Amino acid sequence: MGINNEIRQGLAPFGQPISRKTVNNILATEVIAPPDNNGDSDNCGSFTNRDAEAMLQCKFACKEKWTITGMARVYFILFTDLANRRLWVSLVTENPTVDWNAQQARTV
Repeated sequence: MGINNEIRQGLAPFGQPISRKTVNNILATEVIAPPDNNGDSDNCGSFTNRDAEAMLQCKFACKEKWTITGMARVYFILFTDLANRRLWVSLVTENPTVDWNAQQARTV
């Protein structure tokens, strides 16, 4: 599954349909080029190692669970601190909202 589909599926629970073309346009305009390093090739590994202190990876996920009322889908966010290699899992919710996402990001 490509990043385009992951972004589109991540927005689906929030009722925000978005086209592939829109995601591609956003990704194309928001790409940050690495700094010039005097002709040395800059690969993903060296970029990550150089800037790990400032990077936090975020992944939306969902899981089905049994409840008293039957099967329910819960949503959560996985945050990875690349510098320290620490993983933090947010609280779960059955109804993710913009406010819930913002609160989870603030608590990291």
